[in-house]
Amino acid sequence: MIKRMIKKALLASGLIIFTIAVVAVAGIFILNAMVTQPEQRDISREDRPTHNLDLDFDVLRPEDREPGVLHSIDPPQEFGMWERREHFYTFMIIGTDERRIADVIIIASYNVATHEANLVFIPRDMKVRPDLAERGDNVFRINGAYPSGRRFGGGDEGGITQMLREVETIIGFEPDYYVTIGLVAFMRIIDALGGVDIHVPFRMVYSDPAQHLFINLHPGTQRLDGNNTLGFVRYRQGMPGDPNATRQISDVQRNEHQRMVIEAVAQRARTIGLSQITTIIGNMLSNVRTNMELNDIIWFATEYLNNSSRITIRSESLPYTVESRPIWYAIPHAEPVLEVLNRTVNPFMRDLTPDDLQLVTQE
Repeated sequence: MIKRMIKKALLASGLIIFTIAVVAVAGIFILNAMVTQPEQRDISREDRPTHNLDLDFDVLRPEDREPGVLHSIDPPQEFGMWERREHFYTFMIIGTDERRIADVIIIASYNVATHEANLVFIPRDMKVRPDLAERGDNVFRINGAYPSGRRFGGGDEGGITQMLREVETIIGFEPDYYVTIGLVAFMRIIDALGGVDIHVPFRMVYSDPAQHLFINLHPGTQRLDGNNTLGFVRYRQGMPGDPNATRQISDVQRNEHQRMVIEAVAQRARTIGLSQITTIIGNMLSNVRTNMELNDIIWFATEYLNNSSRITIRSESLPYTVESRPIWYAIPHAEPVLEVLNRTVNPFMRDLTPDDLQLVTQE
């Protein structure tokens, strides 16, 4: 009798598990059927909505501002929607620190037809806003656009608007999508993946209680959780007097570390299950600011998972030279910048030209 009851219980539990599996698989097929490829945005400027925000770096000197005036740079020449490359999407990805300064600025593209993804890092100290520079203002680094716009332009919407406008002067177009990721969101996404495998090239030791930043990493390949991965991408210099830590690294090296993490996330994403995908999407919706709709997020995630073995990811930084007096800036040069943009993230069928950009170049 007892054996018969156990047998029935096992059979019942097996049927329940089978039913759940069938429902889950059916749900995935239904979800895939419901999710559609995002439409390409019209990024021509004729019909683009204007933001009624008083934004720019004049906000550093509010007494000089004219109320309600938007001091914008003349936009590059117009592009029409018919000039866009089909199935080609662009993204602006911003990583902000605890002060909402843009610590990481990436312009990304994805070509659905060729399964090619490109990441272009914009140096966070790149000089922008030539109209204000001519008037003798002090600081015009692109990483300050987000906090300035946020403070004086109505919160995060103002920060994103200001950031998009400054980025456009460098790359010649407004990306289709933006994604801003704070420190907590970054750590949660890494933890939802179960960590990422990173080769730490040297001993990293740093402590700054004011920033709640504590880094203590040993060299070698290892699985890093969200907190340690954040320390890896934020590391700039070692502790004074510590003979085991590298004293300082360049922005180029730092961008290389960020690239390593992005590739590690992509590798890790190929192995995760549905529950982890749900958690990551949930984290994105609750902790990340983006203009991507839920449909868009699911479509791109599905596109990656279905084609992960065929997708190639390439990355590089915009070339620059250094201006160190009186303030340290990264100064872009039109020709090498255009060469990188046209080869990687340009969404149009014709090449961008110097007339499409508003770069601050060295005199």
